[in-house]
Amino acid sequence: MITFERINFFTYVSVFLPFFTGLVFCAIPAKFNVFILDRRKFSAVFEKAKDSLRILEYFLSKEYVKTKMLEETFQLIDKVLANEQQLETLKNQKARIEAEQAAVEGETAQTEQRITDLRSKGSMGKLDQTSTEIEILSVEVRHSLQHLQKPFIKLQSLATHGGGSGLTPDEVNKLDQYVRNPFEAFATETPGIPLLKEILRKLARSVSDGKLKLKPEKIRKAEQIIECITNKDSLATLHKKSQEAMTRKAQLSTSTEIDETRQELARLQVQLDDLGRKRGMIESERAAVRRKHDDTVRNISMDKNEIERNIMEFLSQKVHIE
Repeated sequence: MITFERINFFTYVSVFLPFFTGLVFCAIPAKFNVFILDRRKFSAVFEKAKDSLRILEYFLSKEYVKTKMLEETFQLIDKVLANEQQLETLKNQKARIEAEQAAVEGETAQTEQRITDLRSKGSMGKLDQTSTEIEILSVEVRHSLQHLQKPFIKLQSLATHGGGSGLTPDEVNKLDQYVRNPFEAFATETPGIPLLKEILRKLARSVSDGKLKLKPEKIRKAEQIIECITNKDSLATLHKKSQEAMTRKAQLSTSTEIDETRQELARLQVQLDDLGRKRGMIESERAAVRRKHDDTVRNISMDKNEIERNIMEFLSQKVHIE
């Protein structure tokens, strides 16, 4: 192999050889005829040396470049072959990852469908329907009692501070429940909603006695609702539906089938979470392989372009490497 160190050696020779020769001729005076024959022999050898040096200089300036380029081209070819082999390995990895991802996605879809079926069918489906019904009824109860919320809070404060509300302990507890959760308080009333009606009567009395400070408009709306509930029993149907829904939900929630279904749903959710983590790991691996694949393709393309340029410069022939 020809290296740049050897080139530098020959360069030093080409610079110092003429200088050394001049010193020799200067050191041997012409009057010494005994040295004439030796000087002639030296001149002949020296001329041959200069010819050899000119050939070497031509090689270094022309042929060496071509030889070095040819050597680099073969190295690039080896590099391309190695990268193409690596590219084939990456393609196999990519195919394996895609197969694993498809399997995980298929298992995930099956698990999600199983969860949907369990939640929508059997007792769990009925429980879900009942919960939806309770949500609708809860909105309806809140709407029916909305103009009583402010008076309830005022009456609650009056009872707490001993202002003479006239409420019994049971009525105070029920009033607190109506403030926190109107639907639960309403649905757990006994038929005829006696506690609510008694609370409303005492509320009306407190308002008329001036114990509750409310705006006239709020008092008017509250009195209308109190009249409808206590004298016209306007909430009887709504109370019956609410009570039935709460009873049905309690029965379904404590059934053996619901307990088994919940356990199965919990197991499936754990399985779904594991599949999600596995899918994340596969996606990360797929992204890493894709990046390495793209880098390898780019390197192969760059090396092929370099080989094509070298061949063009070496052989003056344009080629295209697939």
